[in-house]
Amino acid sequence: MRDIPKTKEIYQHFKGNKYQIVAIAKHSETRELMVVYKPMYGDEEVYCRPLDMFMELLDVNQYPDAKQKYRFEKETDIEETALDPLLEEFLDTDSYEEKLNILVALKHRITEEMLNTMSISADIELNEGTLEEKYAALKNGILMREKFEGNRMR
Repeated sequence: MRDIPKTKEIYQHFKGNKYQIVAIAKHSETRELMVVYKPMYGDEEVYCRPLDMFMELLDVNQYPDAKQKYRFEKETDIEETALDPLLEEFLDTDSYEEKLNILVALKHRITEEMLNTMSISADIELNEGTLEEKYAALKNGILMREKFEGNRMR
């Protein structure tokens, strides 16, 4: 039997879109367990479906070309995601100068997720914008921290 989804876990629908679990809820009348989830793309709508339906096996007759066994599969069930070694180094260092060097080294392969992780760890807020704009904002934020707070982080 598969584990019940947990809050903040990411699941991929068999058609390819990813969804984040918001909560596991209980129907007030039937007491049936429900999965509350939101898309990791586009709109901010929140969806709900019975846990049994969320976890069900895919009908291979109806979807013969599907690559997944289940309607929704936990992201790590599909592909183990490991942190980029430079991102790990960024998170581990306590020097703004080193963080800046690592950020520059990552520029050619930086992703939205990496930028978000780095900005949170450096306590620098990023506004909406393109990947390049967010990269520049994080870089400038680290430069400012280094200039005004010194090289060593608190």
